Amino acid sequence: FREVLTFAIHPNSSLAYYWTFLIVICIVYNCLALAIFIFDDVYNEAFWPWVGINFCTDIIYALDIVVQMKYSELYYSFYVNSVCVVPFFFLAANRIYVDVAAVFPIDILLVAIPYCSLLRTNRLLKIYRAIDFVEMTEQRLTTKNQNISKLLYLVTCCYVIFHWNACIYFFFSLLQGIDNAVPTDFIFGYTKVFDVFISNCGIFMSDIESCIYNETDADNR
Repeated sequence: FREVLTFAIHPNSSLAYYWTFLIVICIVYNCLALAIFIFDDVYNEAFWPWVGINFCTDIIYALDIVVQMKYSELYYSFYVNSVCVVPFFFLAANRIYVDVAAVFPIDILLVAIPYCSLLRTNRLLKIYRAIDFVEMTEQRLTTKNQNISKLLYLVTCCYVIFHWNACIYFFFSLLQGIDNAVPTDFIFGYTKVFDVFISNCGIFMSDIESCIYNETDADNR
């Protein structure tokens, strides 16, 4: 136990890399779960599992502060490994304020406002650790594999953005009255799921007529 307390972690070591990967998993989870209570069925069936996973990610976020305090620092071309000194490098940086804000338990207000999962927005302050992971990954890979890494990073970002876009669209649909939606409405409607319209469009301007949807009597279909 004493060795665990007294050893420093090299920022380019495998331990630091895989720990940062765990932090990235927590970040992606928080990005996806942030607006999940837009959907009533998720709130009704998965509220307590959601709370449990949140508790686990919060513990990992708190432990990350301790881990970063043990990172050895480059000082005058030499790495400082003294556990009595390296925490002060971290405390002197601005990251400590971001990390503390990221784990501040604002979501305790969920007791009073159970539907407002957006109370966990401060967890997204940890996003800088995802940038750290991308940089660490690029240092470990060849040029060819770096391109694959950047592609995976782009796909993940797009997936999160599409998820948020879907949540915003669904929320807008709820405000407009989702239960009264008809197939021709812009908002989401459950009838659209079971009655999908597929256009048979060509690739030339001369085929534009085939792309026009005939809305005549569409509400009664």
